[in-house]
Amino acid sequence: MKPLTPPIRWPLLAVLVLALSACGRQDDDDELGAATRQDATAAERAQASADTAITARVRTALAADEQLRATQITVDTRNGQVTMTGVVPDAQSRERATTLASAVDGVKLINNQVAIGRSG
Repeated sequence: MKPLTPPIRWPLLAVLVLALSACGRQDDDDELGAATRQDATAAERAQASADTAITARVRTALAADEQLRATQITVDTRNGQVTMTGVVPDAQSRERATTLASAVDGVKLINNQVAIGRSG
């Protein structure tokens, strides 16, 4: 077998170098993708934890209020947005629930779906 002549060796060497460098970049991209996914997962866990804390503080505020403590208001928080459902006896109680929930640190938006009427 004849050795490769110099004009053929250089293009083959260039192709080999490019192929190997592409493999290294793919590994870097995979590592970057994994790190980004881990960051996103950590951010989601942090937001879920913050939402749980907001829900607890809103429930505590509603339970501590004389006007609202006997009512059944359900509180759910997603991304700082608080949704309240349930039934209260009058419009003042509904507004009071909105006011108390709005005062809780971390609340971005209130979606008050509480109905006015008699519970039970």
